[in-house]
Amino acid sequence: MSLVVLMTALLLVQQTPAAAPDADTCLACHSDPQLSVTTADGKPLSLHVEAAVFAKSVHARLACADCHTGKSDVPHEARTFASHRDVTLAYDEQCRRCHFANYTKTLDSVHQASVARGDRMAPVCVDCHGSHDIQKPSEPRTRISQTCARCHEGVALAYAKSVH
Repeated sequence: MSLVVLMTALLLVQQTPAAAPDADTCLACHSDPQLSVTTADGKPLSLHVEAAVFAKSVHARLACADCHTGKSDVPHEARTFASHRDVTLAYDEQCRRCHFANYTKTLDSVHQASVARGDRMAPVCVDCHGSHDIQKPSEPRTRISQTCARCHEGVALAYAKSVH
């Protein structure tokens, strides 16, 4: 083999990205209920992922690094966040990468209008749909009203008393 061919092969091997670890590799650490970090505001943030719950998620077929970009090396560098809300907003950005068509359908919603006004507490994808426990939003159909009721208790109580 010529030196040029050998050097080219070596460069290709070095440029080939490492395969993303499988969920079992990630869960080796993240299934620990005690695993946490502290955000810049001094509050603990759990990094625990319940394996059985994740296994039932619609995202269980994905590699963890599909959503957690930059985390394909194990062990990986810790990422710092100012607050829990910053984590949620970062998740929301990741949701858009794969679900952009669904995201665009929310642009005329009251929640998105609040986001557009700069309200950092306005609900985003993860607030309603979750992260590692994502289920089809309408199965069972009662899940929709239960999800909304977490923030809209008064409306939910009126709804529960109605013919619906």
